[in-house]
Amino acid sequence: MVPYGLITDDVNDGIPHLSRALSQKNRSTKSKQAVAKVSEVSSLLGRAGTAGLGKAVEVLDTLGSSMTNLNPSSGFTSGVTTKGNKISILAFEVANTVVKGSNLMQSLSKDNIKHLKEVVLPSEGVQNLVSRDMDELLRIAAADKREELKVFSGEVVRFGNRCKDPQWHNLDRYFEKLGSEITPQRQLKDDAETVMQQLMTLVQNTAELYHELHALDRFEQDYRRKLQEEDNSNTTQRGDSLAILRAELKSQRKHVRSLKKKSLWSRILEEVMEKLVDVVHFLHLKS
Repeated sequence: MVPYGLITDDVNDGIPHLSRALSQKNRSTKSKQAVAKVSEVSSLLGRAGTAGLGKAVEVLDTLGSSMTNLNPSSGFTSGVTTKGNKISILAFEVANTVVKGSNLMQSLSKDNIKHLKEVVLPSEGVQNLVSRDMDELLRIAAADKREELKVFSGEVVRFGNRCKDPQWHNLDRYFEKLGSEITPQRQLKDDAETVMQQLMTLVQNTAELYHELHALDRFEQDYRRKLQEEDNSNTTQRGDSLAILRAELKSQRKHVRSLKKKSLWSRILEEVMEKLVDVVHFLHLKS
């Protein structure tokens, strides 16, 4: 059962019409797995706003400028990724977007909103530097969150347009109509939290994959350098060194293949889009 089905009678205006027939049966198993792994995610990335997640954001934010420095033979290629089923190199951009969505969800939680109203906004610094009008401060905070949602939604729209399945195209028009939908907030909250746990588990593995691909690139460079060395060593010594490097390189390649399978790299873009749209839908109601 596909949670978002294309209603073919309503596509003449070019606006995707996605029916929210969420399949609890299909998601129940994944939900349990995600809950079991959420502690692992927290240990690496931390919760939104903590140092752990901040480091992950920094890593993922540097990808645009650093990916072209990697050796193409290690699995990286520069340039625009063509549309296809597998996310592949786009995984790092998707991971960055997921982190933004997670940050926004956390900032809109009851505890964080309470902290904002009772601690942050009434603080002397905010009162002196911004305004002493609490209503104005709340409007500023709300506008800031709406802008964050606009950025997050825009990135989801961009990924949707890369999908082969046309139901994910032009999601900006669909998102504009979300305000008119009536959906139980409790159901949306549970769905959004579940899919975010699943996505953050994938983000954890994707961040690790990024580091291990860099390590693989270094191993390959070291191995090629050893092959070119001809002086200051006899044949036996050189052969032993190469054998060690070859074994390390083989082990690292195996590790990278394993991480690709567990990360966003090997996921189908349409499947991840389903989860991202769930999150956007929930955030539209919260903001």
